[in-house]
Amino acid sequence: MKTHEFMMYSGAIKNLFGCVPSNRRIYLHPYLPEVFYRLYALLKPQLTIMDARVGIEGNGPTKGNPVKMDLILTSNCALSTDVVATRIMRLNWKETYLHYIAQRVDFREDTVSVQGLRMADVARKFEPPRIDLPVKAQMEIYKHEFLTKAFFCSLGVVKLFQKVTTAYRGRTLQTA
Repeated sequence: MKTHEFMMYSGAIKNLFGCVPSNRRIYLHPYLPEVFYRLYALLKPQLTIMDARVGIEGNGPTKGNPVKMDLILTSNCALSTDVVATRIMRLNWKETYLHYIAQRVDFREDTVSVQGLRMADVARKFEPPRIDLPVKAQMEIYKHEFLTKAFFCSLGVVKLFQKVTTAYRGRTLQTA
């Protein structure tokens, strides 16, 4: 259960991305909503368990801040798990890739049944990602297959982009 600086939210369906057997998954970034839909439709997970004991808010998945939630979410529907998680986080799931998937599978939110704790008792407004210039630039790059491949074709280019981002954000720039 976390916010994500490029996708707004990261949860059960986004974790299916790890099933793509390639170290070049980053090249799929221009097509992520469709890729997530196809993984969800192809794999059809029958059980989803989301470890939400600690969530991440802000610029997750790697630069966010931990949030103690003490929750475990389970479902026989990964999309339902994600919708419930976003509601607990007080995010609008319809502003994420989940909405694209929901439309493709004729998902109806009113069919989701929540058991156990009441969402109102555990809900907490998660800090959204800060969309600064480096994030905007990467989001623009991800819109284009050629740019994604050009910027992420080698570890050297990635490390350079990380150094520029670090310098822009005002942290000490370390050189090799």
